[in-house]
Amino acid sequence: MNMRKQEAGQSVVEYLLLMALMLVIAVTIMQGIRGKFQSFARGLAYRVAQPCAHCEEIEKPQNQ
Repeated sequence: MNMRKQEAGQSVVEYLLLMALMLVIAVTIMQGIRGKFQSFARGLAYRVAQPCAHCEEIEKPQNQ
């Protein structure tokens, strides 16, 4: 009986560690995608806003 409780406890710990690992991987991927999308959107906004009357005030975004 005591052995089954230990195995059940180990399963819970393994499950929680697996969920934490999956969360870290998902957040890392999302941040990478968000960074690339921001860079693309800034570049696009710079191209769209370029022919405006006050273009000297707009700074070109730096690619990361």
